[in-house]
Amino acid sequence: MQTAALQAESTFLTGIRIQVAAPRLSGPQPPATIQAQMGLADLAEPNLWRADLGIVVLPADEKQPLPYEIEVSISGVFRVIASLEPDAARRLAYVNGMSILYSSIRETVLLLTGRFPAGPFVLPTLSFVDEYDRLAPLKIAEKPAPYGKRKK
Repeated sequence: MQTAALQAESTFLTGIRIQVAAPRLSGPQPPATIQAQMGLADLAEPNLWRADLGIVVLPADEKQPLPYEIEVSISGVFRVIASLEPDAARRLAYVNGMSILYSSIRETVLLLTGRFPAGPFVLPTLSFVDEYDRLAPLKIAEKPAPYGKRKK
């Protein structure tokens, strides 16, 4: 094994809301859809990035309500430690940074819902590659929102 090219310097939740919405159902967990709001900003120090991720969990099928209403936001500071071209470093910071942040959200939601009467809830896994590839040609460079504020 070797050290990954992207290192998380810090990650922290900036908001979380989990509320029981429906009684516990028997059988498999209803499918969920994730609405995500993402932001990436390069910081003043070279190879240092701030990533922000906010999610809202919605039922994939209106006929199958979810047991919870869930909204979570998280931020992280990431350092690219490999020698990469700027575009490759940005892609790495975005795709891997968002993946790390989303994994933290998944684990937090699972941990907390395990203590709720409707039982544990597992968020679906996501890939951030397609979203980055969609945005890359636009050369989007966003300034981070102040902590605790949602980007519009």
